[in-house]
Order: sequence, then C-alpha cells, then structure tokens
Amino acid sequence: MILLKIFLISYVASQSDASDDFYKPLSTFAIKLFQKATDKVYGNVMISPMSIDSALTMAMYGANGDTKTSLFNGLYYSSFGSLSYDTVLNNFQQMMKNLNGNQALQMAIKIYVTDQYNLSLYFKSIATDSFLSEIESINFEKNVDAANTINNWVSSKTNQRIQNLIDPSSLINATRLVFINTIFFTAFWIKKFPAVNTKPDKFYTGPNSYVKGDFMNMMDFINFADFPELNATAVKLDYKNSPMTMIILLPNSRTGLAYMKSQLDQIDWANIQNRFSLQTTVLKIPKFKYSYQIDVKTTLKKMGLSLMFEDKADFTNMINNYNCILKIDKVLHKTFISVHENGTEAAAATGIDFAGSGPPTKPINFIANHPFIFMLQYAGKSVHFIGQVSTLINI
Repeated sequence: MILLKIFLISYVASQSDASDDFYKPLSTFAIKLFQKATDKVYGNVMISPMSIDSALTMAMYGANGDTKTSLFNGLYYSSFGSLSYDTVLNNFQQMMKNLNGNQALQMAIKIYVTDQYNLSLYFKSIATDSFLSEIESINFEKNVDAANTINNWVSSKTNQRIQNLIDPSSLINATRLVFINTIFFTAFWIKKFPAVNTKPDKFYTGPNSYVKGDFMNMMDFINFADFPELNATAVKLDYKNSPMTMIILLPNSRTGLAYMKSQLDQIDWANIQNRFSLQTTVLKIPKFKYSYQIDVKTTLKKMGLSLMFEDKADFTNMINNYNCILKIDKVLHKTFISVHENGTEAAAATGIDFAGSGPPTKPINFIANHPFIFMLQYAGKSVHFIGQVSTLINI
C-alpha cells in the first residue's frame, strides 16, 4: 500500500468572484468540521476549514469511482444542485487567482512527489492551472532531508509562525506524495483598540471559576447581531484593505458554549451579512495568542469521508503508475493565531499524508469575558478560520 500524505497549514495575522452557490458547501463543510473536531473538547481550538477543504478538493480530481464520489458528497458539493465537478473546479480556479492577488490573505499549495513516480498530465494540469500548485520531486527515503525541505517551505509561507509540521518519522517507506496547503493572513483593524484602554480582568472558564487576562476595550459604532437561535450575540470586526472580517460569537451565559456550538449548522454562514447592523457598542474582548495541532483523520471519518483512507481507495487519476495503489494516510493540521490591539495574525497548516436601524440611545454591552467562538470570514461568505477561546491560561 502506497500512502498519500496531505499537510495543510494556515496562518492568520490579521473577494472573490466565485459564485454564491460555490460558497455554500464551503461554509457547510467548515461548520460541520468544527463541530465534529471540537466535540467534547473544552480547550482553545483553531482550525482552517478552507485549508483542509482545498487540499481534499484537489485530491478529489485525482480520484476515481466511489472515492471521487465520496469526496464530492463529503465536501457537500452534491448538496447544492447547481454544482458539478466542472463548476467546482472553475470556481476554485477563480478563488485561487483572487487570493493570489491579495496581500493580506495568501494561499499556497505544493505537491511533493517521490522521484520514483510522475503525476499524470491530467492531474498535474488541474493542480497547477486551477489550484496554482507548485510541484517538486523529492526523495522520501531520505526522510530527514525531505522533512526539512517541506518544513522550510511551510515556515517561509507562514512568516515563520508554523514550524516543524512534518516529523521525519511520518515519512515512512510507503510515502509517495505529500500535499501541503498554507494560508497566511495578517491585517490591521479598521478601528484599532487604544492600547491605553487594555486592562487586566477576569475571564470566566465556568459559572464561578475564572482566570485573569488582558482585555481590549472601546466604545464605537460596531456591527452587532443577535442570534436567538444560538442563545448568543455577535460582533463583526473589519480589517483594513482586506476582504476578511472577524466574527465573535458570544453565548448569553457563561456555560453556553456547547449549546451555541451545537446549533451553528442552523445558520447560513454564507449569507450572514444582513444579520448585522451598526450599533453603539461597548466592546471588551481579551487579547489571545495560541497554537493548535490536530490530525483531522478521525474527524473526517466521522463526517463520512472514510473511503479515501482505506486500502480500496482509488486515486488512479493522480499518477501514471497504475500498479501503485494510493490512499490517504494522515491529515495533519497546525494553526496559530494572535489577536491584539492593532489587528490579527493567524496561521494554519494541514498535512494529509496522501440594514439595520439607527444606533440606539443606550450602548449595547458586548463583554467577551467567558468562552466564545471566533470566525475569520472571506468576502463575507467562506469561513477560512474558526476557533474557540475557552481559557486565557498560557496565552
């Protein structure tokens, strides 16, 4: 059995002309992935669904038969009737071109293939033309050198925020391909938090338990929304010269994170902008910075994406050697985020081995002093990063 490894990396430091229908499965996959990955997980988490989605979508075009169908269904493309393999590919190509021209948000994909095999001309064309992927031949038998080569590329694409994604021991003898996807985002808030207003305060990790942390404060016109179906409220914070926005979802109660999270899939996150309106808001959120790493293989299996990991997986559209049986071995994902007075910085890496009314007279209080969820949305449609902040310890 020959193994295909996929590694996805995302980095955030704080447009697209693709069709609206294209974003619906992307957002659906993002929310479902987050729900499954964080089930019964109570610590700080951040994943980049877009990083994972793009790598798996590219792999889909190297698949055949039931494996290809399984990926199309598991990535929710079949849930929206207007989408086909061709329209998904065309939309990804448009999105990648737009991302490539944006300085604040950049995505890069690279395929490392063993020097003993060649990618098929069909798959190579899709990878380079539609996903703008680089391709490099590498000797996986020299696993230390190969890991260093890959890790250096990842580091360079994430401003050195993601280090040592690949352990040499993960590049076993059966490794034939490694997919790497990186997302880098860095931007300043349109409305910065005055540093002089940052003060220490309590962050409640439970009904009465708390830790201390530094909180940023401001009062301004802020995009605010009420989500009664989540028992939560939210604010939307914009960045300068960037299509990205940060949405912070805050449960109404200190212990409301689990319920809020369980109901996220009831919201159409690809069409969420009309839920927000400018309100005079007293805004208080903690500074936070952390990294997170996960093998999302188990999570993807829970979502019905198991065939690609099995011996009967069919990726015969990917390479020329038809005697080589490929399956995906691991989907390693590593992320980093830093939110401060000036803006946001985040990174993620995944690897798969294979109108509102006028402002009210009384300000709204949005005090994020207990566990909450944040999203980084692209063009108000696709969720590129999503995470939960449950504690400020070691931040």
